[in-house]
Amino acid sequence: MTKTSADRTLKLWTRLGTAGVAGLTAASMTLAAGAGAASELNLKTGKTAAGFQLAQGGEGGEGGEGGEGGEKGTASRSGSGDADFLTLLGLVEGHLRAGMELYRQGAADMAKTHMKHPSDELYTDLEPALASRKREGFAPSLERLAQAIESGGPVDEAEKAFGAALPDIDYARAASTDLGDRLKSITNLVRKAADEYGEGVKDGKIIEPHEYQDAWGFTQAAKAQLASLSSDDRRRMGNSFDEIARELDDLDSAWPALVSRKREGFAPSLERLAHAIETGRPVDEAQKAFDAALADIDRARAASTGLGDHLKSITNLVRKAADEYGEGVKDGKIVELHEYQDAWGFTQAAKAQLAGLSSDDRTRMGKSFDEIARELDSLDSAWPTLVEPKSITADASVLYGTAARIEIAALAVK
Repeated sequence: MTKTSADRTLKLWTRLGTAGVAGLTAASMTLAAGAGAASELNLKTGKTAAGFQLAQGGEGGEGGEGGEGGEKGTASRSGSGDADFLTLLGLVEGHLRAGMELYRQGAADMAKTHMKHPSDELYTDLEPALASRKREGFAPSLERLAQAIESGGPVDEAEKAFGAALPDIDYARAASTDLGDRLKSITNLVRKAADEYGEGVKDGKIIEPHEYQDAWGFTQAAKAQLASLSSDDRRRMGNSFDEIARELDDLDSAWPALVSRKREGFAPSLERLAHAIETGRPVDEAQKAFDAALADIDRARAASTGLGDHLKSITNLVRKAADEYGEGVKDGKIVELHEYQDAWGFTQAAKAQLAGLSSDDRTRMGKSFDEIARELDSLDSAWPTLVEPKSITADASVLYGTAARIEIAALAVK
């Protein structure tokens, strides 16, 4: 954050309060006389937009962030059973969204702290509410997501579990269809985000990363809940729907990043793979260690999202493969087996990096993506086998030519 972060923080709280007011107005609710408290925040003590009071209830008393009620206290402010229920669902969802995003970014240890288990208090508080609304719980999907992340599995495996948990939460949320309760819940989630942000950020510095990240998750859950409103509800809200959506979108700038660009190392996974191979462990055990190491590398790679940097890296890998191939193969014969094999490995890494590009990046690349993929595939014939083949028909110039063509294709990408 910049030296004007205090001003930005004040604007943040004002926006949080404005989003809450807009939501309640859309539901034809009345605010207590102190509804303007969002502009009277004491940033030094971390007071937040929780200063808003609904006509139905007070500020939350001991249920605030520092009191006994914790997150349950946030839900209880609404004074409505369905609004409380929806708020608790949103808090669970917010934790999961923060954890999953951190896992995507390679911050596995941080991600684990945001996971929720069926035995956690926040979920156990939901169980009677789910039962009374004749909704099945979603303990199995919570547990699968937690296990996927806590075991350090591949990101796509965690994505699959996350993608299964969200529909379960949406199904539970559908037990309440009242627009007023939905909007009160969105307001409560934004207030809770304000509480957490106030705990996490002091004087323009992040002092509690977990709370800072939770605040982001809760605003994302609020966005998701707003987006899930029916077309009839959106028509009832009129301009208020777009106003609330804009207020929530404006908050994104409060989180320039969820975690620093520094990435956790992956020495442990390298050591486990080396140990599995050097000690002659079964192939399936070595494969499992190999998959875990690749997942760690993918998470580290996520530190760079620039398409140009990825394409330069792919070109560099092919050039390095050409260098190694030139050292390993002379006059159609393998003279350095290790370098010959390394060259193959570097081309496979280039392929994997290309395959890992996002759908947006592929769209930006247009035909260049397929051109580069074909160039990489064409190199496979340079390695009839990885152990010493009887004859070699390629030479390093083939790889250098491929690197040049990849670089030209990359330059065509805007």
